[in-house]
Amino acid sequence: MQRTVAQMEADLASLWTHADAFLKLAQEHAVAGNLPIARKLTEVTRALKADITKLRSELRRVSEGVWELA
Repeated sequence: MQRTVAQMEADLASLWTHADAFLKLAQEHAVAGNLPIARKLTEVTRALKADITKLRSELRRVSEGVWELA
C-alpha cells in the first residue's frame, strides 16, 4: 500500500506528539531523581525529533517536485 505525502506528514506529526510526551516523561523522571532515565529519554527524543525534521524536509521536496537522489 502506498501512502500519500499528506498521510506521511500526518504520521510525522503524530510521532512529534509522542516525542513531546517522551520529554514530559523525562522531566518527570528528573524531578523524581531518576537522572539516567531522564537523560536517556531526552537523548532519544532529540534524535527522534531530528529524524522527523529531516523526513519533513525530504517530504516537502517530494511534494514540490524537487526530489534529487543523494
